[in-house]
Amino acid sequence: MSQRVVASTTHRRNHSPVSPLLIALRRPAFIILPLLVLFAVGACSDSGLLPIGERSKGSTLIIGIEDIARVHEIRFLGTDQNHYRVVPANRANELVVMRLFVFNQDSTKVVMTVDEEAAELRGVETNEVYKPLNLYLSGEELAGKENVTVVQESHPAENRYSPIIAGPIELPQNNSVDGWMVFEVPKGAKIREMRWDAGDTVFIRS
Repeated sequence: MSQRVVASTTHRRNHSPVSPLLIALRRPAFIILPLLVLFAVGACSDSGLLPIGERSKGSTLIIGIEDIARVHEIRFLGTDQNHYRVVPANRANELVVMRLFVFNQDSTKVVMTVDEEAAELRGVETNEVYKPLNLYLSGEELAGKENVTVVQESHPAENRYSPIIAGPIELPQNNSVDGWMVFEVPKGAKIREMRWDAGDTVFIRS
């Protein structure tokens, strides 16, 4: 059965936290997708990653890093109620999970698609470029990947990292979206920069 497994959430500054479902009901004009419940196992504070709390502005958007960690696997609950486990495609690699804050400061409305081309992490060398994993897939497409396994049981921390940012998003002025992106990088890779390319071009450097 085809499914969408990610969600995008927008909200205004200085408002009290609101359930993503309630936001979806209040803003029917936005493209809000079903929630992906995502968590990472083995997260830890680590050197060589971009600094938490760092923010940078492009011509329209402000991008900030709310959290970042290295993990060895990710598990999530799909809207088909299957439990998925994702590991790096290469055993020499690890996953980097990053919670991002995206704020539209200047434009009346920003329309963007957050996919595997929306951002990239860059290492020390010019050829060290890492794209986000594409989790904007149906269950059948996910299950067909070599590094994705359908498991029988849930995990107690299955909602620890949610939602992720993915799919089409409309972001009116003075609204923001925040959520997680997932990258595969070599183990211990030093990350010097993130480039954001959805709706604007913004750089965050270490």
